[in-house]
Amino acid sequence: MTQGVIQDVKHVQELFASGAARRLTLPVEPPEGVVGAAHIRNGALVVHDGLALPVVHGKTSTFYFGEFHASKYAAVLEASPVLNGEIAHAVFIRGSANYFNFLVYHCVALYLLKTMPTKTRVTIATVNGFPPYAASLMARLLPIFSGGRAVDIVTIAEGRTTLTDVIVPFKPVPYMTGVLSRQVIMPLVLRDAGLTNPLRQLGPLKLFLRRENAGNGRNLSNQAEVEAWFVQRGYTAVNPGAMTIDEQVIVFARATHIAGVEGAAFTNILFALAAAQVLVIASPNTAGETFFAALSKPAHAVFHVVYGEVAQGPATGRNADYHLPLAALEGLDQAVVGA
Repeated sequence: MTQGVIQDVKHVQELFASGAARRLTLPVEPPEGVVGAAHIRNGALVVHDGLALPVVHGKTSTFYFGEFHASKYAAVLEASPVLNGEIAHAVFIRGSANYFNFLVYHCVALYLLKTMPTKTRVTIATVNGFPPYAASLMARLLPIFSGGRAVDIVTIAEGRTTLTDVIVPFKPVPYMTGVLSRQVIMPLVLRDAGLTNPLRQLGPLKLFLRRENAGNGRNLSNQAEVEAWFVQRGYTAVNPGAMTIDEQVIVFARATHIAGVEGAAFTNILFALAAAQVLVIASPNTAGETFFAALSKPAHAVFHVVYGEVAQGPATGRNADYHLPLAALEGLDQAVVGA
């Protein structure tokens, strides 16, 4: 955590070497007993183009919103928007339609509703809102985390909003995400579906996860060819993005082997407690990333990554499309594929 703060400060210092930002960390207090959150007693939230940063006494930090990219937040940090409202006694969740962000950011932040001192109602403040596909699950989760209190969801418009006693989550912690998924979400979904052990009741599956052509890149150009290779070996190809959250939980709870194209769908390995092997096909430009490997540990699955070859195209870096020669799969151990 300390290293993350140091890196955050370093980037902001480089951006504002002129002295526009002199002090870069927030004077915040974590709510008692809560790990991974900061309590902003008095301050503001600056919103610009869907991005949001907390500001306290003119000092700001992006530590709460993942890795810091100076160019991405420059407009927010430099903006002087007009005051557009006040928020008090709330948990702040930036919001996103992305499935990964929903499970890793939103759901973990719901834990923080328990820290709200109000007796009758609690508030969630959000910029981008919650994805429509999560409505059913949210309706079931909110009463659990609010202690039965009514929950108001307030959408914050672009501008500067005054904050009083607002709790802001830190970066996602795999452990917290896993606890929520396995101890709350998964039992809730299985209970509502009348299931206790999907693997035994519905039978095992070997899953190949497709990633539909994404506008942000990282597309596997020969996905159809790779998918066919796995289907020939007994895999069922699925597009998790076309399934409800409940369907995803149940399907992954039946999985003994999981392979597929790197993307948000792999967040579902949180529910794959019976999986023996997980194989991620990824761009070589993502080498070194460990988040999905961390999510797979509670299932004790053996985690593998096969890297493709970057294709020529307009996108570069992490978002470049790539190709995977089938020869890279032919060399895999039979245990990995479940052949």
